[in-house]
Amino acid sequence: LFVYEDSKANFWVAGYGRVARYDGNEWTTFTKKHGVPSSNFPPSGLTEGADQKMVLTTRNGLYHFDGKDSWTHEKVKYALGGTHVDESGKFWIPTVKGMVIKEGNTIELDKDLKSVWDIMPDKNGGLWFFTAKDGAKRLKDGQWTHFNEDNKLPSDKVSSRHLTDDGTLWMVTDKGVCKCAYE
Repeated sequence: LFVYEDSKANFWVAGYGRVARYDGNEWTTFTKKHGVPSSNFPPSGLTEGADQKMVLTTRNGLYHFDGKDSWTHEKVKYALGGTHVDESGKFWIPTVKGMVIKEGNTIELDKDLKSVWDIMPDKNGGLWFFTAKDGAKRLKDGQWTHFNEDNKLPSDKVSSRHLTDDGTLWMVTDKGVCKCAYE
């Protein structure tokens, strides 16, 4: 189950075989007849694109909402975690084989970003990538910083994260909780 509040203050809930939107007054439910994938392809993420339209991630690829009542499928092999769309409109799509980075019609695969289950922007313009096997990585101004057992992360297996309003990042690993400082 994924919950997301979009830029128009609509609440979206994605679950097996359906997506629902609450606009503050009523719920609208989208199912297979609207193009939402069946329960065979459960959601692994829900986000808003640069065009302010919703994007649903499943292991079968991306589903783009048209802003009215239809979802269209875009095949992305082996999609794994929640897709992130940055401010420039670039799609960051975690897959089993690495990170698919899609900008317009250009698609590349970064095989160094494997096992990513979540992507999150921080308060200082950085973009975080959380993994199940390789700690966390942060991209800022074209530079990567790797947070793992070698530099004080309790474990390389990050299972949860939380960013506070003041920008403090907390990560949960299988060996403990970590408060992360960054610039």
